[in-house]
Amino acid sequence: MQLNKELNKENIDINKFTEYSQSSIKSILDKAIEKHKQIILTGAPGTGKTYNVRSYVNDQIEPNEKRSEFVQFHPSYDYSDFIEGLRPVILDEATIEEPTFVKMDGIFKAFCRKVVSENYDKIKAKNPTEVNLPFSDLYKKYEDNCTDKYFFIIDEINRADLSKVFGELMFGLEKSYRGIENSFQTQYKNLKTYEILTNGKGKIIDFDCFSKGFFIPKNLYIIGTMNDIDKSVESFDFALRRRFKWIEIKANEVAHISLTEILNNSSPEQINTLVDKIKKMNNVISDSVEGRKLGLSEAYHIGHAYFKKVDLNNPLSLKNIFNKNIVPILKEYTRGRQQSDINDFIAKCAEALEV
Repeated sequence: MQLNKELNKENIDINKFTEYSQSSIKSILDKAIEKHKQIILTGAPGTGKTYNVRSYVNDQIEPNEKRSEFVQFHPSYDYSDFIEGLRPVILDEATIEEPTFVKMDGIFKAFCRKVVSENYDKIKAKNPTEVNLPFSDLYKKYEDNCTDKYFFIIDEINRADLSKVFGELMFGLEKSYRGIENSFQTQYKNLKTYEILTNGKGKIIDFDCFSKGFFIPKNLYIIGTMNDIDKSVESFDFALRRRFKWIEIKANEVAHISLTEILNNSSPEQINTLVDKIKKMNNVISDSVEGRKLGLSEAYHIGHAYFKKVDLNNPLSLKNIFNKNIVPILKEYTRGRQQSDINDFIAKCAEALEV
């Protein structure tokens, strides 16, 4: 895999996926989250990365708690969407209802503010005799006691210009630079931060926990997902890459345990047969003469999610899924190549899947 090769050139230990080869994705996350503040799941499409991340996070949080946030990156996503920016709002105290540009939090900074605010409320509740201490002193004193986990999920993280989106956050992402003692200044540090009221108008935030600088709470975990083939991994410079724990999810490795969970009304023998066929097809994609001729690799494998609706008691079901769902993907993978090579490749995949 190209990403692994590039990282290894830089002598960066990414603890490749083989250490978790017999685990489900949620189990992988459970092991990794205890050691790392930022994780990125990477791999072929359809391996259940986003679904399992959201499911894992939901398992960690009580139904009535709102300790997670989800965002999907895209090419036009920028710093003002993520950290902070100037936006036109009608001020609550304005006599003339004309928009004024004011500083407002982006989705990530707003979520960090929520985490800090809830941490602070819990600190005050547990230490009522010290509530008169300045915020920064009290928070710093008991910050390590805030153990409730908060999760920020970034889907398709590599689709945005990450240097533009993260900005100064590069500093705060360092594990050793988390917390209030490592506050840093953001782009619009000299402007007051506004919030939107229920009437749709803006007002200055009553209590700004980031007035002396922004910081990422120690109990906030960031989980990103990406498909290697969507966009070049060049969107990650090496400084940003090393701030994340990279876990490669291989389609062939997770197919059996994932399909066993999904197709729970099928027999073990049926699932074993299906998984063997999927692995054979994926091996055609990455290891056969036909696949290599088209420049394909493991990053182009077909994930188990494409087979989640298969009826293993209907002989035509797998064939229909191949023709309707898999063939269009294979054609997209091979767009611009010789049609005869494409036809031979698709025929070889169909033969491997026995459809």
